[in-house]
Amino acid sequence: MSQTIERTALTQLVTNELYARKVLPFMKGDYFSDRTERTVFEEIQKFVDKYNDLPNQNALEVELDSRKDLNEDDYKRVLSVVKELQKDDDVIFDWLVETTEDFCKDKAVYNAIVDGIAIIDLSLIHFLRCRRIEMCRARWSPYHLNKMGGGGGGGGG
Repeated sequence: MSQTIERTALTQLVTNELYARKVLPFMKGDYFSDRTERTVFEEIQKFVDKYNDLPNQNALEVELDSRKDLNEDDYKRVLSVVKELQKDDDVIFDWLVETTEDFCKDKAVYNAIVDGIAIIDLSLIHFLRCRRIEMCRARWSPYHLNKMGGGGGGGGG
């Protein structure tokens, strides 16, 4: 399997304290499109927030055991990712930080665009529904008023 920035970041978040302290405040779970990786990130983030220290693999495994929102298959996938997080001293720190920053910026922009599209879609749906209601009212109102004897020229005598 080729190494992605997401996997590299997860590995460094549990093995490189300087990196974790520098980038963790800017990372969010929704930057990870893969649910398994997002779950691992969330566990790392919770651990660091609670203990002000980096989790090791054993700590992550214990924390994963206590989660109730993972079915057996999800648990196995997440555990597999945790077991793959091995220290890598060959990573160039400045490159890693810069690449992580770019990753975070790209994901933030992407998520903002997706959210904007969702808002536009909802607005369009709302507009079309209101427009449909207005059209129905426009068709129904003259008929209704004529039957009731009010307006529209026909009936008085």
